Amino acid sequence: MEYLYLPQTGDKESILENLQKLQRLSNEDLISDYNRQVDIGIVGVRAQMLHIIALHQTFLKRFRKSPIKIVDNCVFSLSGKISYQAALKSFIKFEPN
Repeated sequence: MEYLYLPQTGDKESILENLQKLQRLSNEDLISDYNRQVDIGIVGVRAQMLHIIALHQTFLKRFRKSPIKIVDNCVFSLSGKISYQAALKSFIKFEPN
C-alpha cells in the first residue's frame, strides 16, 4: 500500500513531536515501531503518515538508510519487516526461517 502525501499546515509540528519521541527509542524499539506499522499497513490516516515520515527521518539519521520507500518526495510505502543486527549496528530485511 502507498500513501500520497500532500503537506498541510501543522504537519511540521506534528512531525517534530514524533521525531522527539522516536529519537528516545533504542534501536530495537525503533525497529519494533516500524514493524508494527508494517503489520498494520498504511491505512490512509494522516497521523499515521506523519509518524511514518518521522520514522523515515529517524532511520536516516541513525542508520543512514531507511526501510521506507519514497517516490518523487510524496509517495510513501513500507518495504516489509526488518530485524536489527547488533553486530552491524544496522538492520536487514526480515527473512523468516
